[in-house]
Amino acid sequence: MNRPYVTVVGDVGLDIVAKLSGSVVFGQDTRAAVTVASGGAGGNTAAWLAQHDVDVTLIARLGADEAGRTATAELSAAGIECRFTIDPVLPTCCVVVLVAADGDRTMLADRGANEALRIDDVQLPR
Repeated sequence: MNRPYVTVVGDVGLDIVAKLSGSVVFGQDTRAAVTVASGGAGGNTAAWLAQHDVDVTLIARLGADEAGRTATAELSAAGIECRFTIDPVLPTCCVVVLVAADGDRTMLADRGANEALRIDDVQLPR
């Protein structure tokens, strides 16, 4: 039986998640547990599909920076065929996620190179 195949077109970036120990008070320090991981709706969807035995190609636009190289390496290691256009000017997407003690979250998003994705970046597998 053949494995299913999906092409995903979407955002890939870096997620910085800060689980806050208390309320944010501007001008003051707030303790937090901070993690950094590859993310983005397209990247997360492709990773989930790959974990469920689906062959996946992911199309996105990244910056020519360490965040883009890290995301590419992590997604490729997960078995995803990465067809990324590298933007020479814009950075890779970065999202800061603030998570309150009760689980409520706020996202601060900089779409970066994802915002410049254009039809010429989309080259479907043959």
